[in-house]
Amino acid sequence: MKTLSTTTLAALTLFVTAILWQPQTASAQLNLKHRYSFDEAAGAGIAGDFYNGANGTMSGGADFTGTGAATLNGTTAFVDLPNGIISALTNATFETWITWSGGAGAWQRVFDFGNSLAGEGTNGTGSNYIFLTVRSGAATTRFGARSAGMTADNVTLDTVLPPTNTIVHLAVSYDLANSVARLYLNGAFASQSVATQELASIQDVNNWIGRSQWGGTP
Repeated sequence: MKTLSTTTLAALTLFVTAILWQPQTASAQLNLKHRYSFDEAAGAGIAGDFYNGANGTMSGGADFTGTGAATLNGTTAFVDLPNGIISALTNATFETWITWSGGAGAWQRVFDFGNSLAGEGTNGTGSNYIFLTVRSGAATTRFGARSAGMTADNVTLDTVLPPTNTIVHLAVSYDLANSVARLYLNGAFASQSVATQELASIQDVNNWIGRSQWGGTP
């Protein structure tokens, strides 16, 4: 029996960046594209994007804690974000705060933005996407990207599994202009790779927090 876990997301923030990290200044704030703080009341069905209005829909049992986090059950629960918000980007930073309860199930998604061969709204065989999983099949925390027509991910970044039941910060800097992608855990550099996947080429009709493009995985 596969053991799955609950991932509590405290916030998901998307920045467009010209450099890897920017100071918290007024000019940096202008580059903020989306922020989901998950500070709605328990039972609310909409995850508000306070910055750009690209609100998400709580699905499959996803809920708010009422204390600034969203709870996903590791099986059916996910947040469905609007189409097109990833393909509109060129260089981007993705950051999230999560509390992971563990479990041996591989490919537990933090987010997965893209599409599957099954089409919009359905997972099956992943086609082209970017994703962040708290636990890969190699028992690592991994960011990956796959271009359409590829049979394997053409960008992978790995780091150690985060501690369980502890809030951690994960960030991915995807700097296509300089052909580099970097993964950070709790502010510390973890790994890097060549960035080859153009975000604009992703057919992002399935922009999901907590759900995979691949069927049979969390």
